[in-house]
Amino acid sequence: IIPSLIRNKSVIEFGPGAGHNTLYTDSLMPKKLVLVDGVEDVLVAACERLEKYGTKFTQREYELAYFEEYRSENKFDLVIAEACVPTQRDPDSLIRYLGDFTKVGGVFLTTTVSGVSALSEILRQLVKEIVIADNLSVDEQLSILRPLFTSHLQCLPNMARSYDDWLVDNIIQTHSSGLLFSIPQSIQAMSDKFVIVGSSPKFLSDWRWYRDITDSEISSNQNAIEQYYRSCINLLDFRHIKPLHDIDLGMEIEEQCARIWNYRTQLAAGNDGV
Repeated sequence: IIPSLIRNKSVIEFGPGAGHNTLYTDSLMPKKLVLVDGVEDVLVAACERLEKYGTKFTQREYELAYFEEYRSENKFDLVIAEACVPTQRDPDSLIRYLGDFTKVGGVFLTTTVSGVSALSEILRQLVKEIVIADNLSVDEQLSILRPLFTSHLQCLPNMARSYDDWLVDNIIQTHSSGLLFSIPQSIQAMSDKFVIVGSSPKFLSDWRWYRDITDSEISSNQNAIEQYYRSCINLLDFRHIKPLHDIDLGMEIEEQCARIWNYRTQLAAGNDGV
């Protein structure tokens, strides 16, 4: 998203957290900025941060509502739904619902989580299931997990959150009833109305002549899905970038990593027989 394109535009963000990332969006001076969250304390924290440190240019609105219960006739130039679609019980329906708040020609920005991209966290969650007793408080769990994973987190010097916040969000709260939601799944769920234009990390390439793209039998969305499965091994460890590989290999990697996720969710739900 080119920063200059946000000025004077309308933006809505679902699940803004305490507003740390939203401060950057606000600094780009959209005309209107709407924040939607179902937790009042979180929304209040975001409000306080933006009203204290945000620009004077932007008109802000704060809506206390669960995502699927939010109602508005307005459409927005930019819809942000970061870290709120994966691990939901029906991510396909939710992402389509949130996407409908995007204007024609607008941008929908979301986050995905697949078995491959989350494998390192899944393995850490398995460690937690082994070393943490069910009856321990969050503080007691943190006292055990903190020394185990501090050296891991020190490898992420640009973290915006405290180690304890990260451990609570990614290791202690394991979303045992939710579903993974990969890049291919998100593209397929939105293909009737949206075309993918970019990703982070960047893996998309399209060598078709620009005049052939609209007439091609392979759509941009289908090309993106194929590119994903030909490069997803790199999500395991970005320090060792591999060349494009067979699509079937990519799909097998996804399947096996998803099996590890399913094993972890059953263990977290108390199914000791897995």
